[in-house]
Formats: sequence, structure tokens, C-alpha cells
Amino acid sequence: MKKISTLIEEGTRIRQSLPSKALDIFTRALNEAETESNEEFRTKSLFNIAITYLILGNYNKSISYFQEALDTSYGQSDPELQAEILRGIAGNNGRKYNYREALKYFYLAEEASIKCWHMENLHLVYQGMASLYTKINLNEKALSYTLKSLEIAEQSRDIGALQTSLMSIGACYYKLGNTEEARKYFEESLANPTQPFAESNALHFLSIMKYDEGSFDEADEMANRQIEICEKNNYYDFAALGYRLKGKTMFRKGKFEAAL
Repeated sequence: MKKISTLIEEGTRIRQSLPSKALDIFTRALNEAETESNEEFRTKSLFNIAITYLILGNYNKSISYFQEALDTSYGQSDPELQAEILRGIAGNNGRKYNYREALKYFYLAEEASIKCWHMENLHLVYQGMASLYTKINLNEKALSYTLKSLEIAEQSRDIGALQTSLMSIGACYYKLGNTEEARKYFEESLANPTQPFAESNALHFLSIMKYDEGSFDEADEMANRQIEICEKNNYYDFAALGYRLKGKTMFRKGKFEAAL
């Protein structure tokens, strides 16, 4: 029988690309941990199940498992894990359009991350807060949080975090109507693509900009790259946006059957 830690490692490796299979593995790990009365691995299994349900779009179940992980004695004793769980609950609430609750948990996650100096999580918290403020059209406030995330990324020299922050800053400038500044950050973000979600986002915005400029072939090419990344990583919403733009470009080029 495989060790619980091995099961969790296996599930984590495939969680983004094969979430349903990962969920089965994490559930096995949870059952093993409960059989062995291992509170640490029980908590970590609950935590990973919560993340997987988030990927699968089942936000209520994700919140439930995050909360269960938070309520364990191990969850209460590990400050870094606690900070990550709080961020997870915030993210789920944001996806459910429960913005007040999302903000509450983001601020709790920020406080917890600073308290235990969990800078990687704090970077993601600021990214999440920026995304949330963008959704409610507080774009200047969103920009301020993306700039905070950029500062952390630069200090940590984390290429993936840097790429994500640059993309988010570009998105904020785009929302603020400063397309040239947005383009600069999107292109800089794509210079070292290590984070597929950030890459797909940057391609999404750049494809829209190319479409608006009348460069339909370039827009279509970027949309294709966006779709390929999204389908590989189960970014369903952004894949749909890529297909929508492809339909628009085909229509503008007179390829009406292809547009359908």
C-alpha cells in the first residue's frame, strides 16, 4: 500500500490537468489518514480535495473541505497552511459572486500571511484581491494590489510570480483604458512564460487588442494559443473566451461557416 505522502504527491502532480483522477487519489489519501488517525495527512488531504473541487468548479464543496481542513487541530497549528486555506475560501466566494465574504477572507489571509511571513501566499492574496476589485470596477484599487504583488515577485525573484503580476498589471491598465501601457506589460509577461494561466490571460487581452486594431489573423493566432493552453489546463472560462474571439475574427473575415 502506498504511503499517504506519496498519494498526495501523485495527486498534486496531476491535479490541474486531470482533476477527477486527482480527486480519487486525494480521497484515498484521506481514507488512509483517517484509518491511521494521522491528523496532519488528514488535514493535507482535505486541503487538496478542496483545491481540486475548486478546479472542477464545485465551489460549495471546495469551501466545505477548506473549512473542514481549517477546523482541524493541525490546520489551527500550521500558520502557513491556515493562510493558504483562508485564501482558498476567499477565492471560492469570489467565484460565487459573494464579494463581501470574499473580501473578508482575503483580508484574513493577508493578515495571516504577513504574520507568518508567507510571501508566496501573500503574492497570491494580492492577485486575488486585484481580480476581485476588477470585477466590481474598482480598477485603480485593483492596480494598487497588482503593484504590491509585483513588489513581492521582484523581491522573491520568482519568475512565475513575476509573470503573473505583470499580466495582472496589464489587465488593470487595459481596464483603465491605457492600452499602450497594458500592451507593454502583457508582452513583458509573455517574455518568460512559465505560468500557463498568466500566459493564457495575456494572450486573451492581446488578441482582443489585435482584433480591435483590425489585425484579425494575429488575433486568431493568439486566440488559438490561448485555447490550446486553456484546454490543456482545464481553464474552461478562458477557453470559451478564446473561441468567442475566434468566431468574431472568422465573421469579420467573411468566413461565416467557420464563425459558427
